[in-house]
Amino acid sequence: MVASPAPAPSIHAPNLLPVAATREQPAAVQPLDNCMKSGNVIDESVLNCRFGQVPRPAQAEPAKGMVSADYMADFKANAARNPARSARPYSVATASIREWDGRNRYRAQWRVYGNSIDGDSVCENFAIRSFERRECRKAAQVNFKEECREWTKRAARNRDEDSKNAEQRYCEVAATFSP
Repeated sequence: MVASPAPAPSIHAPNLLPVAATREQPAAVQPLDNCMKSGNVIDESVLNCRFGQVPRPAQAEPAKGMVSADYMADFKANAARNPARSARPYSVATASIREWDGRNRYRAQWRVYGNSIDGDSVCENFAIRSFERRECRKAAQVNFKEECREWTKRAARNRDEDSKNAEQRYCEVAATFSP
């Protein structure tokens, strides 16, 4: 005969006392036909008639936002510190660029802030998420690389400020732009 192992000792927390579960007896469920008034709308009054008064949930603490107060404070501080792009002065450049895999051309526009081309605005004259915009941006990527090579040669030959600025503008966007 095998002896059963001794029961494990129970551990009681000193401040925890067992509480008897007290539940009210549910009210007798009424037939739905008795609770329906005029129309076919089932609302809170029909629910209370059929099942008795339903307890409302008590809200212990007020609802909070999706982010913490610290995050929101940082976000607002950064938004105030960084002026919107549209507040900065810019010029719009327009160029006729060759299709990246064909012989057609696109009339492309982009914003120039100071001496930097804004990559997000390249081909802004086409609708966002359109096929034409996507193809224009691919063509612009090839165009920027070609312009970088050309202006690098010209800046070395001419050694003037305008050529160096154009070289910097096109080589910077050629290195960072992604369609």
